[in-house]
Amino acid sequence: MTISVVPARRTRDFAELAMHLHRLDSVDDVAGAIVGEGSRILAGGAVSILLNHRHHLVPQAASHPALRAADRVQLELEQGPAIGLTAGCGAVHCPDLAASDEWPLWSPVAVAHGWRSWVTLPLQSRKQHLLGVLSFAHPRPHAISAEFGCYLRDFSIHAAIALDTTDTRHNLQRAIEAQTRVGHAVGVLMERFTLDADQAFAVLRRYSQDRNRKLRDVAGEVVHTHRLPR
Repeated sequence: MTISVVPARRTRDFAELAMHLHRLDSVDDVAGAIVGEGSRILAGGAVSILLNHRHHLVPQAASHPALRAADRVQLELEQGPAIGLTAGCGAVHCPDLAASDEWPLWSPVAVAHGWRSWVTLPLQSRKQHLLGVLSFAHPRPHAISAEFGCYLRDFSIHAAIALDTTDTRHNLQRAIEAQTRVGHAVGVLMERFTLDADQAFAVLRRYSQDRNRKLRDVAGEVVHTHRLPR
């Protein structure tokens, strides 16, 4: 028997999910909420997220320990739906892992962990960069109908928007904090060494380049110690 979705419930679920995710501030919190809410509204299955970190997938959150374990084995074996997706396969849907020979090493492990139906979907940024992947697993074979597949796709889009927005906001906040720190450091150098703003900034930049350190870190040390790094 496949999972069906009532249209009214679909609209309500996504509205509630969007409001919940909007209140969160960190990528960790958003990912945790996505898998938590996903396991609640996605009809008895489990949800996981692997995030793309420097071109490598990293486990971020999972709603069930057995799904987390199956994901980790994918990464260890470098075989499975998530690995195929990052290689450019697009969304992956397997109606029955026990009957599939696409992943001969990984599928038996996933089945042993209790999973038969599996879908992995890309999480893309607004610039179409791969943020990571979202997977949905169900213990019953052929559990995912075409209609439910569309529901999962829409769910993954909401998840990607929330992750991308949170990450962008976090990076913007870090940039503002770094700029403020550099401004304070410039002020310290201007006062201590009788420099103008351009000269003080040039000193910070030279120290950053010569020591192969980030400008914000050099600035932070200057603000903290009121002297140039040694």
